Amino acid sequence: MSVQTSLDNFSAELNNGFSKDLFEFFEKHLGVKDNRGYVMFVDPGRENIG
Repeated sequence: MSVQTSLDNFSAELNNGFSKDLFEFFEKHLGVKDNRGYVMFVDPGRENIG
């Protein structure tokens, strides 16, 4: 599992592109196929970052 955390940068449309890019990287550099893991996108909200 790969957890991506960012403020105000995630959306359903963007997450599809991010996932595609991440799994291409994982397969090329780590040999991990795209059906062997998950990417979790987390936006904790500005009020939760110190």
